[in-house]
Amino acid sequence: MVRDTGEPWQLLLHRCTAARLLDLRFERPDDFDLDTYIAGGSLGYRLDPSPIDLVLRLAPEIAPAVIEAPLSIDQRVTTEPDGQVRVEARVMETMELFGWLLSQGALLEVVSPAALRSWVAETAEAVARRHRAR
Repeated sequence: MVRDTGEPWQLLLHRCTAARLLDLRFERPDDFDLDTYIAGGSLGYRLDPSPIDLVLRLAPEIAPAVIEAPLSIDQRVTTEPDGQVRVEARVMETMELFGWLLSQGALLEVVSPAALRSWVAETAEAVARRHRAR
């Protein structure tokens, strides 16, 4: 927690070069719940304070990873007639989410929200243009 504010504070441990034990007492606030903190997107770099309703279509080969490590506690998964896996989840818009979406390439389709779908398409087109440029 940040000294007197009671706000959680995250440290990037890989950037720490030294540490020392202090003789200080810490008391966790009664109303702090780590699971709620994480579910609220507080460990990521949030782009918007409000969650989004994300709908994805996944290729069957990557669906198990999303089922084993859900995007949210309310995630719903269904298999479509063509074998694609539909995932619906209420998530926070974070840089980590955007990076993960792009990392899946053609194995994933953002169905909604429309703005995120457009961003993924525009980014993929820009990457393709850059790689064809030479």
